[in-house]
Amino acid sequence: MEGDSFPLHKDFFTDFYDKKDQKRYYDRYFQEGMALYQAGQFTEAMPIILEVAQQGSAEAQIRLAHIYMNGEGVPKDVEKSEYWLRQSRNH
Repeated sequence: MEGDSFPLHKDFFTDFYDKKDQKRYYDRYFQEGMALYQAGQFTEAMPIILEVAQQGSAEAQIRLAHIYMNGEGVPKDVEKSEYWLRQSRNH
C-alpha cells in the first residue's frame, strides 16, 4: 500500500463530498489501517482506526475496542474498550 496512502483533510472532505463518497473514503481508509494492524504496526494503525471509528464505523469501533482490551499499541484500557463497544451498538 506504500505510495497509495493519503492524508485525511476532514474539513475539505466533508464540504465537497456526499455521504456515499465519504463512506467509500472511510472504508478505504479503514482498510489501510487494518493492513497496518495485521502487519503488527499497531502504533501506526491506531490513529487511522480511531479516526474511522469517530466517524461512526461500527467495524472500526469494534476493532478499537479489541485494541484497547488487548493493549495493542496502546495501554490496556477496559473502560475505553467498553466505550467503543457501546458506540458500535448505536450503529
